This record gives sequence, structure tokens and C-alpha cells, in this order.
Amino acid sequence: NKIALKIIEDELGAPANELFDDFPNEPIASASLGIVYKVKMKDKSFCAVKVQRPNLYFLIRRDIVILKILATTFGSLLPLNIGVGIGEIIDEFGKALFDEIDYEKEGKNALKFADFFKNNPNVFIPKLEKDFSSKKVITTSWIDGVKLRDREILEQNNLIPSSYIRTCVISGLQQLFEYGYFHADPHPGNMFALKGGSDEYGLLAYVDFGMMDTITKSDRLTLIKAIVHLINQEYLLMAKDFQKLGFLTK
Repeated sequence: NKIALKIIEDELGAPANELFDDFPNEPIASASLGIVYKVKMKDKSFCAVKVQRPNLYFLIRRDIVILKILATTFGSLLPLNIGVGIGEIIDEFGKALFDEIDYEKEGKNALKFADFFKNNPNVFIPKLEKDFSSKKVITTSWIDGVKLRDREILEQNNLIPSSYIRTCVISGLQQLFEYGYFHADPHPGNMFALKGGSDEYGLLAYVDFGMMDTITKSDRLTLIKAIVHLINQEYLLMAKDFQKLGFLTK
């Protein structure tokens, strides 16, 4: 907690108790690469302040080097036939991690994602507070919702699980096929069910935009063909689609 407070002061130019109306003594949640505080702003609204864990650049570089050494030593023994080498997978993994610890980039991702869904009443994106964000600290509006982990918890909160499944599927397909820009880490901790939706379409909130990616128009068309081939049980054609996408070797 002391280290986090020091990072906030260094990054934002003032102590947390001066920047915010009320800053708690302990974080409310743990993110994979940071910790999250529920903070009261000067205007009395609540925000989520995510602070990056210390020394991440060094730790990630070290771990990637270790993985590369292991891959070079034992890669030939692994029976992989997935169209790419294990070294390429490690490189992609490292690139994604370095992108994820650049909170300025995450902020830009959040704004871009919000712009795509600005006319969709069923998808909510938290507002970025630019004045309280930097490379190692990011502040967004607070989300009061239920994580999409358990059907029973949704029902206990008088929320209809099927309505959120419908919104999840439609918004996911829109990202892949309409926008070509998608949330690459949509696990239950990054998706919240909010009150205010309808019986048919639940109000869904996305958070954490550190891992985003794009898909080209040609790949989008190939992916659509793969889904059609899957529905029609044309598995050989689907395998050929996966070859075009680079998922499988010939």
C-alpha cells in the first residue's frame, strides 16, 4: 500500500489525499498486474484507481528470457503442430504483457472501445479520468455490478442470466465482425452485469482494456466462413479456413 501511494504521487504529481476527497487505506481488489482502489473524487463520485505493481518491466523481461531459454532447450521435444513455433508464442505473450502495463495505451483503448459502443444501450464502458491517469496509474468511473461468474449470484440480484449471455454474444460478434477491434481478455472478472437492462438484453459493462487486438477484413470474412462451415458440419472446409487464418499448418 505504501509503495502504491508513492507511485500515485510520483505519477500524478501530488499525494493521493490531496488528489482525491477520500482515499482508502487498503485496495478493494487485486488486478493481475496491479491493485485497485475505490476512491471518492472531489465531486463526490466514486472511481476505480488501478496502480501498477512495482518493477514489472524488469520482472517481465526476466521471465520472457527464461521462457525463451526453456523453449530453445526443450521446444524440439514438444509435439506441436499449430502453425507457429513456441518461440513465436512466447514473443506474442511478452508483447501482450508489455502492452498491458502501459496504462496510457489502456486509456486510449478504453476511449476507442467506448466510441464503437456509444450508441449501444446494452453495453457500458467506464469513463476514463484523464487528469488522474498516467503510464502507471489509471482512473475510471466506478462500476457497481455483479461479475459474470455464477448464475445463482445473478439470480439472487434479480438479474436474468440469459439476457447477459445474449448481450455478451452479440457484442462479441460485433467486435470481431463489425468493428474488427476486440477485447482480448474477456474473462468474468472483466465483465459486469449491471441493473437497468431489459428481460431480453442485459446491461453489460466491460472493464480493463490493457489487452485489445484487431482483425483484418480478410480474416473477418474467413472467420465468418469457418463459423458457417462449423454450423454445416463441413469440418474439412473449416480446417482449410483455419489454415488461411494461420491456426493450422497445411
